[in-house]
Amino acid sequence: MAFYGSNTSRNKVKFLPWQNIFEYPRALKSIEADICIAPLSQGIFNECKSNIKQLEFAACGATGVFSDIEPYKNATLKAKIDEEMISMVEELAGNIDLRAKVYKKDYERIGQQLFWEENNNLKKYVDTYLELFGKKI
Repeated sequence: MAFYGSNTSRNKVKFLPWQNIFEYPRALKSIEADICIAPLSQGIFNECKSNIKQLEFAACGATGVFSDIEPYKNATLKAKIDEEMISMVEELAGNIDLRAKVYKKDYERIGQQLFWEENNNLKKYVDTYLELFGKKI
């Protein structure tokens, strides 16, 4: 996984090698990335993925640029082609205010869907889990 951030040497791309599942969150956060990208090609396999990269980027405080496919339909910055994604990254790299604005918007959207305190999400999660076992609260 590669990241662009002010914490990397000379504002270059930094590579994060594979991490086990227990070390990954700490490693991701330690990079202090400013901009992350999630480029996925169009196809049935990628259309069926989750938005986990969007969640990870928001959790570590980075602005994301995503491919314009189903998992990232709610993201602010979505690119249909490579050149569009590159252009978005370049614009974000040169504009800290835009990065903050996009990050805030994506973080709020994710919070509405993910955070237990929002939109009665905790009840939705519990109900979904119990439904698997034919139970209700």
